[in-house]
Amino acid sequence: DSTPSAEEAKSPHADSLPSKPLLEQVRTLEFVAVCLYAAIQVPRSNLYLGSVDLTNREYALLYDWPDVDRVISIIGLIIPLGFAAVPFIEASIHYLDLIGTFLVCSALGLLYNFLQLVPAQSAQLLGAVVFAAFRAFLFSILAA
Repeated sequence: DSTPSAEEAKSPHADSLPSKPLLEQVRTLEFVAVCLYAAIQVPRSNLYLGSVDLTNREYALLYDWPDVDRVISIIGLIIPLGFAAVPFIEASIHYLDLIGTFLVCSALGLLYNFLQLVPAQSAQLLGAVVFAAFRAFLFSILAA
């Protein structure tokens, strides 16, 4: 008998994406939306990693920054610390659900991009902190 039990019918997850077979999952709008989001955000994340040193060296030439190598080294130490955002990711998923967490991730992405455009060493360091959080959010929600 393939009729759902009363308990299964009441479950809010009875029609959720993970409950569907794999081939049915990949044909949903949700799957396509997450793939498009990843196709845009992951290269954007990689672009920051590849350009942050060049951007800071250019700012150092234009604005006569002292100790740009130290700033670049500190940024290199900050970026791997994205794991510190895990409690915030958990809270965001719990309180805002997955869609809200996608929006938080997008907002963090806009913020680190904005900070990278500010020619101040403190803004670059803060941008690295925000980027580390963005990257942790990004890969966490893509895996969720």
